[in-house]
Amino acid sequence: MKKPYCGNDKPYILALFHESDRQKTMPVLEKLEKTGLELYGFDGKIRKFKAAKACAFVAFVSEKFPENPERMEMLSFAGMKNIPVIAVQMDAEMPQVIKAFVERQKESGRPENLTVVLAENLNVDELSTQILQADVLDPPAVTEQQRKCARIRFAVLSAVILGVIIAGVVSFGVRTQGWFSPQAKRLMLRSWMRGDLTILEQLLH
Repeated sequence: MKKPYCGNDKPYILALFHESDRQKTMPVLEKLEKTGLELYGFDGKIRKFKAAKACAFVAFVSEKFPENPERMEMLSFAGMKNIPVIAVQMDAEMPQVIKAFVERQKESGRPENLTVVLAENLNVDELSTQILQADVLDPPAVTEQQRKCARIRFAVLSAVILGVIIAGVVSFGVRTQGWFSPQAKRLMLRSWMRGDLTILEQLLH
């Protein structure tokens, strides 16, 4: 499974699980990745503006899950930002704090943003299929936050490329044509006072 990702190019899912459940969850995550999904694991360092671009969170909820405050905070963040959540119930009984989260989601008027999948008695293939069939992933889509960040990234990249080109042209002109030398400055001033463009011809010859 890949490291946290900013998700600018295509839909991606952020996986939440307690470290003690890694052995149980990794086979499922690897199976999901093989279907072509972009799947990334929350490692406690991913910034919220990146997490906000996920098309869904998949939370592998076990008895240990609520002991991890960062994962619980991300669930609350999903609720605030209207990010769909697939809660995979790993044990026979869902922890009370997760039950409360489920109830809050239902009462918020956005029950379609939450899908609960019961993992008990399911093998890896069956559980992966259940997750893929969740309504919130039908189909996974690039979010508006992703589109916004992609536009910003394109604008910044374009500005950098343009700056490099301008710097290269100026550097070349300084080395070969003596741009900004005392002589060039005098020619520029003289041209400006005359109100013509002969400075360009004089600098280039």
